[in-house]
Amino acid sequence: MPELQNPTKLCHLGETSLVVKGAVTNFTYLFGGRDTSLEVDERDIPGFIDMQLFALSIPD
Repeated sequence: MPELQNPTKLCHLGETSLVVKGAVTNFTYLFGGRDTSLEVDERDIPGFIDMQLFALSIPD
């Protein structure tokens, strides 16, 4: 497992599972279906947000 810099939870808004490579870190992230959350490296967040399939998760 790669070392994440300032891990931040992102919520997947899409309907199906999705594999995405981080634009900055090149890490591979696997998201399940709608409303699943995953911690991602903070450096990859802008790329995820630009896809309009993800939203920052509200802390529990």
